[in-house]
Amino acid sequence: KNYLNIFIKKDRIQKDEAGFDIYARKSIQESHPELKADEITEIIESFKGDHAWEPLRRTEVDLKKSFDDYNLEIILNPVGLSGHLKARKLNLNYQQWMKDGWIEDDIMALMQVYNRSVGPDVHLAQIFGDQTMWGGYKGKNIGIGEVIAEYKLKYSIAKTKAAKLKIQKEAEAVVRDLEAARDLIRGTYGVPTNPSRVFSKAVRISKNFNALTQLTGALAALPDTARLVMTNGFMRTMRNFYEQFSNKQWKRISDMAIKESRLSGESWDVLLGTRAMAYADLDNIYGVFNRFEKATQKFTAASFVINLMSPWNQFVKSQAALAIQSRIIEESQNWAKGIISDKWKMKMAASGIDERMAKKIAEQYEKHGHGKTGKINDLELEELRLSQSDLWTDIEAQRALRLATNRDINITIVTPQLADTPLWMSTEWGGAIAQYKKFGMGAYNRMLVRGLQEKDAAFFGGLIMLISMGMMVDMVRHKAFNRDYSKTKMQEKLMNGIDRSGVLGIFMDINNSIERLTNNSIGLRAVIGANRPYGTDSFDKAGAILGPS
Repeated sequence: KNYLNIFIKKDRIQKDEAGFDIYARKSIQESHPELKADEITEIIESFKGDHAWEPLRRTEVDLKKSFDDYNLEIILNPVGLSGHLKARKLNLNYQQWMKDGWIEDDIMALMQVYNRSVGPDVHLAQIFGDQTMWGGYKGKNIGIGEVIAEYKLKYSIAKTKAAKLKIQKEAEAVVRDLEAARDLIRGTYGVPTNPSRVFSKAVRISKNFNALTQLTGALAALPDTARLVMTNGFMRTMRNFYEQFSNKQWKRISDMAIKESRLSGESWDVLLGTRAMAYADLDNIYGVFNRFEKATQKFTAASFVINLMSPWNQFVKSQAALAIQSRIIEESQNWAKGIISDKWKMKMAASGIDERMAKKIAEQYEKHGHGKTGKINDLELEELRLSQSDLWTDIEAQRALRLATNRDINITIVTPQLADTPLWMSTEWGGAIAQYKKFGMGAYNRMLVRGLQEKDAAFFGGLIMLISMGMMVDMVRHKAFNRDYSKTKMQEKLMNGIDRSGVLGIFMDINNSIERLTNNSIGLRAVIGANRPYGTDSFDKAGAILGPS
């Protein structure tokens, strides 16, 4: 049997629909002679269908309705399950279809689609019992159904009509948000039922074009290194860097770092083009089978390798993984000994590691790890602790370490996640308008708010380092364009450093838009006397509101 997921090339069908009808009819008749002509016609038309996915049902919340009615609707009309998890009843000669060019044969694209389609459904089912997040399963988390049941109870004991109306509206809003969170995880929020329409293609292509033409490369990401200081502390970061790169076998240590980063799900940027996709804001799967879009995406990914953005991101994430795992192991050992500080205990807990898990991680490192207090230390390391988690026998500890590593890497090297942005940014129009703003939102949540709440000296030290490196990047950019940096006012140098560092997140994006709209007369630069004595053109003003597209 052939278990490869099947995707018909609809752009090929559109070019030769008559030829496809003849080919498909002949193939279906050969494989299924029992089918009637009208049944074969129906199958052929389904291959041409515009709807690439089946949306989950929106729950109409009515607290007067019986709870059994909700369950009955789901039983009688189950929808939304990934098509890859359904049985294949039509057994055609798919290998021949692929050879003849009617079925997608790009294995990377097929696996990309399969993972993004099946993975979220499996994850939701593990937590809630099924992909709808309805809940009601023993041993699983409460779902949307239980939330409605609780609101029904509140509704039934409410005394006044006004109170009942308030509860009804609150229930509708909560359920709407829960369903939106579910659809964001599944990658279907804001996606039209026909993502192959001309407008959808134009949006995706324009995002690729913007990422290809407007981003400057690895130099702009240089301040990322300062984030290591912000999350791990200055002395610990400097000791790690010195010990790694002063070691005669520094390349071996770097290889071990990138291996651990990849085992945690990161540092695949060069191979998979993940950073290019993040900047192009192409986190859905519906453009990978159109020939022109696929070529555009590959060209964008290649440009991110040429401008060194992807190699740099891969390297700095591997360095983050090295620092993070070494820190987690060290603090796990401290926790096992009972000498961990409250600050690091809080940070470990935020990464999903409690005292029991810390002891398990410390034990596994001492049995299998490489470095200080590890099983072996032929690299003569005095600070670094290399986990070698692939050798660990305790799967729970291994999983906890890798999940914590993944989480902290994406906090250290700011990578916007689903919960960082408002819902409107996940729609087609919103994504086009706010293409680069998601990174600002991510920086605000993961760097600025987090650091201010922790009130940690490492945060403020990292803040100064970030701004300094932002100013360094600005100086290099000035020289690249043959401008005299020494003639730039100190206020402007400072503001440019803050801007390039990303420390203010979305607030700096908003400030820059205001300055462009007001010809630099209103904004932070105007307040400190760093504003430029000239305005912006109409095209630039439109971009400040409507985004780079």
